[in-house]
Amino acid sequence: MQAKKKPAASESSDPSSKLDGAVQSAMAQSEASMALVEASAALEEEEEALARQLGLDSVEELEIALDSLAGIAEDGGTRHIHSGGSCQVGVSRLGKNKW
Repeated sequence: MQAKKKPAASESSDPSSKLDGAVQSAMAQSEASMALVEASAALEEEEEALARQLGLDSVEELEIALDSLAGIAEDGGTRHIHSGGSCQVGVSRLGKNKW
């Protein structure tokens, strides 16, 4: 005959230990959520600072400029760049252009 294993605290049928586990999980989720909010705010500040440093008026203009450099049109399609044409803009000139 095999002896029965005693269930771990998290596996026990004691309602208070289950409630404690649920409370700890909720607290961990809340902390993670707050960390994401803080990280999002910090990223937004960095994007705004970068846009200003490049002489752009907004993060939206920065995104349009980066998409343009990657060959993506404002409507999300592919932008056709003719070699040697005036459409090609170097990264070093980014701050001097208004998109």
